[in-house]
Amino acid sequence: MKRVGIIGGGAAGMTAAIAAAGNGAQVTLFERTAKLGKKILSTGNGRCNLANDYLAENCFHGRHPEFALQVIRHFGLKETLDFFEHIGIHPIKNSEGYYYPRSMQAASVAKALIRELERLKVKVVDETGNLRVRPHGDSFQINCEKGSFAVDSLILACGGQAAPQTGSDGSGYALAAGLGLKVIPAVPALVPLTSPWKGFKELSGIRTAGRITLYAGERKIASEAGELQLCDYGLSGIPVFQISGFAARLLTENKKTVLEAEINFMEEFSNGEVKQYLYHQIRQRGAVRCGDFLTGLLPEKLGLQLFKRIGVSYDLPAGRLSDRQIGELIREMTAFRVPITGNLGFDRAQVCSGGVDTAQIDPTTMEVKRIPGLFVAGELLDIDGICGGYNLQFAWSSGYLAGRGAAQ
Repeated sequence: MKRVGIIGGGAAGMTAAIAAAGNGAQVTLFERTAKLGKKILSTGNGRCNLANDYLAENCFHGRHPEFALQVIRHFGLKETLDFFEHIGIHPIKNSEGYYYPRSMQAASVAKALIRELERLKVKVVDETGNLRVRPHGDSFQINCEKGSFAVDSLILACGGQAAPQTGSDGSGYALAAGLGLKVIPAVPALVPLTSPWKGFKELSGIRTAGRITLYAGERKIASEAGELQLCDYGLSGIPVFQISGFAARLLTENKKTVLEAEINFMEEFSNGEVKQYLYHQIRQRGAVRCGDFLTGLLPEKLGLQLFKRIGVSYDLPAGRLSDRQIGELIREMTAFRVPITGNLGFDRAQVCSGGVDTAQIDPTTMEVKRIPGLFVAGELLDIDGICGGYNLQFAWSSGYLAGRGAAQ
């Protein structure tokens, strides 16, 4: 019976263990904390967005983003749903293409995975402390505070460095590098962005629709639309998360990079339509003070801040705005720019950008091409998905393929 060792008891690691044991292997799962699947509990705002109907290359980032779909083609949405139904997550709720457990509780998913590990008699070694790995002939030797273990195949599913409170401390990068793998330095992704612009302190707490576009100088990097959250430190919300990995990478790799976020608060309208609307309102409500002029169109504090940015008194009647001032107001409503200088770090990140270079990995089995018996899965790889179940989909897919490959 083949002995498979798996380092990491998260989404990818537990899926790998179930796949390996289900394919006849003797499996030992190593977890540095006292609890398996801790990070799963926070996914999907505690509801666990298992997967998504829509799958495309632009849903994933990395040096080789196409690698994600190469993996998912071998274990995709249907296989994922079948897998979870097999372990007791049934029925699965489809909410506009987003898949959740019917209970809408991430704890249900973690519990079902753990229950299946127990059924398959997977040995779990938790609270491992500092763990060390070295090749030993055609096998691998794993040493930790709980003892020494020899395995025929080894799966690294240690996670990244995001949300370290859940057990992802970045130690997997050192393990991978120690085994001779190329590792791309990790930066936070799906994380709020910070700005030194002082006006955010007055806007903190506002949620508003808009499109955010990231610029490096005048070079457009990425753009996303949806609900934005304005915070005292800067910007949050799903559209911000989607572009945050690009910002983190640029700021890390070139300290001289000048980044700006441009926000269009009127994204559903053309600039001409905004102009027409404002002049119409001035004709109808010219006596209204500027401080009240945008009420109902934008959050009140945001409207006040826009007039402040163009140097117009809140008490000025809207009818007395000059054409130049109206032009400046339209610019602020549709191309509101603020500097971006950082993010809230790994503590507040949902995932990492970076990790083990996927060029080294066979996407059909997750085996390292030049090191037989060594496999890598999940967030430890240089693949990060956008919000919407994509990071978990990659974890389930890569984890299952690694487990099956290691057992065979």
